[in-house]
Amino acid sequence: MSEGSRTGPQQPGWWNQLGRLLVRIDELNYAEAAYGKVKAIAESQGDRERLATAYGNLGNVYQIRGDLAQAEAMYRKSLGLFRELGATTRAQQVQGLLDAIAKECTSVSTTNQ
Repeated sequence: MSEGSRTGPQQPGWWNQLGRLLVRIDELNYAEAAYGKVKAIAESQGDRERLATAYGNLGNVYQIRGDLAQAEAMYRKSLGLFRELGATTRAQQVQGLLDAIAKECTSVSTTNQ
C-alpha cells in the first residue's frame, strides 16, 4: 500500500476530514482538536502546505465562535505560509477571509458607537 493511499488516525487528511464533519454538526471543540491534530502532524512531517491549511481551518472554527482576534491570528499564519509556498490561489482565499473579518470588526465598531 502506498503512503498516499493509507488512511487512519496517523494521516492528517483523516483528521482534516473529521474536523470538517464536526464543524458541520456544530461540534466546534472537537473540530478544533481534530484540526490541532492536523497541525501537529504537519509540523512533525515538515508539511507546510498542510500546516497552512490547518491554520486556516482553525481560523474558521474561531470565526464561527465569534473569536475574531484568534481567527485573524490563524488566518495570518495560514496566509504567510501560502505566500511562502507560492500558492497564490490559496493565499487569495485566505486574504478574502481576513477581509471579511475586517469588515465584521468595522461593522461591530460602528454599531457600538
